[in-house]
Amino acid sequence: VQKNDGTNTTTINFAEDSYGGTVHVKVYVHAATEWDYVPANLNYQSTYPVFGDKYIAIDVNTDCAPPLVVTQTVTFANHTCGVTGTVGVPDVDGVRYEADLNGTVVGHVENFPAGTFYATDDGTSTGAPFYGTITINAFAKDGRVLKDGATTEWTYVFTKPDCDVTASATAVMPVCTGVDQSSVGSVTLTGEHVTWNIVAENATAAGPGGTLITGVPSGTYDQRLDGQDPSSAPYYGKVTFTPVADVGYTLTDATPIVFNIVKPDCSKKPPVLAFTGFDIVPGALTGGLLILGGLYFMSRSTRRRKMALKM
Repeated sequence: VQKNDGTNTTTINFAEDSYGGTVHVKVYVHAATEWDYVPANLNYQSTYPVFGDKYIAIDVNTDCAPPLVVTQTVTFANHTCGVTGTVGVPDVDGVRYEADLNGTVVGHVENFPAGTFYATDDGTSTGAPFYGTITINAFAKDGRVLKDGATTEWTYVFTKPDCDVTASATAVMPVCTGVDQSSVGSVTLTGEHVTWNIVAENATAAGPGGTLITGVPSGTYDQRLDGQDPSSAPYYGKVTFTPVADVGYTLTDATPIVFNIVKPDCSKKPPVLAFTGFDIVPGALTGGLLILGGLYFMSRSTRRRKMALKM
């Protein structure tokens, strides 16, 4: 406040509170009648005359309404297979939070921080997943007031997703297709959200016997030294296939599956019964012998005549 002489004046500017509350002031002039309370509006200006040794004093009313605050929405995302759920608490000036937890973790958090957290026992991505109900309440900090109608409570239930998966493996063994010729067997690996670890008893393109191959996706593979190369030589020997569930999934049965791939013996010509021709001897059609490629058949009439002679 500036003191002025004569008819000069002093201008006092009042500004509305930035939170929407109204600031009231009293204006005094020494040895003169005081003015009533006047609201201070945005950019409001009022000029009061000051004469001689008089002065102006400003008295801010201490019982005016505190600043209002408005809450923002707390967000939740449930657990999914392979992805941990989250809680998002907005950082609002003048707002603090409390939380109630039950389920695998039971307790009350007096000052729940703002930010985005994993729904785990310690709020980190590596913590054990939290399953159960969480309720978060918002409160105004000291010197602040929540606006009427503002949302102050959020509740969410974190549930465990069904992430059980199954896996299986089937094999088609090689068979002879001719002399010294055989088919190439195959293995079919099935299962969603599953990869496979493979260990061959004998050497393969991946390395010597016992070499571990990891992360093989489900599919059908030829039983070759290199299952991805159709020109590769066939593989023979034991192979162990072990299913591995993706992160966030659980196998109902993770027992390793073993196939023993044996090379078939295709060196011998299989026997074939074939008639190369037939000969007819006299009387064969009326009761004699019918000779077909060295096989002798006696007709019924011949058998009947032999029986009559014996009688």
